[in-house]
Amino acid sequence: MTDTMDTARQVADAAAALRSLPPDAAEELAEAVLADLRTGEPIPPFTSLRDEARDWATFASRGELKAYLGAIWGRLPEAERQSFLIAVRPKRRAA
Repeated sequence: MTDTMDTARQVADAAAALRSLPPDAAEELAEAVLADLRTGEPIPPFTSLRDEARDWATFASRGELKAYLGAIWGRLPEAERQSFLIAVRPKRRAA
């Protein structure tokens, strides 16, 4: 429980610090901190494309994962979206 309380306090302190700055400076600082936390875009594969994508996803931030997933999903043809959903849907066991 202490870790959660410590994290909540740190978040409150960080938010207060950002609010103490002029809006433009607060936004610039927040963007700079978030940029430092990001992994960056995937690089061209040195191994297989799947392996490289898996490695990149391991290190990507949650925001990066959501952004790339949304962009990729939006570009897939509907038939491929449906095939993907079928492939990842848990299999039901026969009773």
